Amino acid sequence: MKEIWGRPSTLPRIEITCDDMGRPIGTKRNKFTDFLGSLARNGKYCPIDVENWHKMPTEKKKDMLNVIKEKYDLPPGIENWTLCSIAKKWRNWKSELKKMYYNPELSIQVLLEQRDERAHAEQYMRLITFWNKEKSKEMCEKNKATRKHKTMHQTTGRTSFAQVQHKLEKEKGYPPSRVELFQACFTHANGSPSSNIVAERLIGCSILIKSLFDSTKIVAKGVLHSMDPNTIVGRQALGPNWCEVRIQVVLEPEESLIRHYDLLQKFEDALGGMISWPYDLLTVNEDYY
Repeated sequence: MKEIWGRPSTLPRIEITCDDMGRPIGTKRNKFTDFLGSLARNGKYCPIDVENWHKMPTEKKKDMLNVIKEKYDLPPGIENWTLCSIAKKWRNWKSELKKMYYNPELSIQVLLEQRDERAHAEQYMRLITFWNKEKSKEMCEKNKATRKHKTMHQTTGRTSFAQVQHKLEKEKGYPPSRVELFQACFTHANGSPSSNIVAERLIGCSILIKSLFDSTKIVAKGVLHSMDPNTIVGRQALGPNWCEVRIQVVLEPEESLIRHYDLLQKFEDALGGMISWPYDLLTVNEDYY
């Protein structure tokens, strides 16, 4: 990764090619994903003493994207995929450290001396302190039990939206709600739900919009306008796994839009207008119904 980290700013940025799902090609292993992995293990950008990714400071996430954009010419709209990829690699890095180096029977001093040299000493010490807490141990056991009994598996086949709706209705014994349909449609239909069914059940529903940098924070409220990948928003097609939303209420005016166009840069600019937003950063506003 030295050739990427040390790449002179005078050289053109490295181009990234995406597939028809809006994901970088070769996401399992290439120089780009390796670079994201090195970023996830870099304590300057991804401190390991943060309890979970949701609590990772927003400024850190912005710094990560800035560093990446200095090296790579990211296609519009893959920031969310990029941060999710880093988050997974960061969690795996912490899990690897715990599996390889952590022993609750040893003193903190010994653990510090035996740590992976890539882990910052101060951060690692705070991480060990967290692992030693009863709360952390209980959480670990709970997660192990959850993984052991997990029976749901994500599929990659192209199940139609109509099949998803029928399956949910058969399992539950009654028609699925808009919330259940919205959560299921992209997962099973690969971002391309049947337009006539979507228009009937989902288009026009109230939507809560979550922050790119903190998915626990609601930044705006709006109305779902389109889920058709071919819909043009700001002279650019939505593409798979994106939605068109009309902004009705802005809660975080300074929050940046992922896809900028014309004078629309922040949510305060988009009030009353249409924006593109990733489906996994949207949720149906259940309080509305």
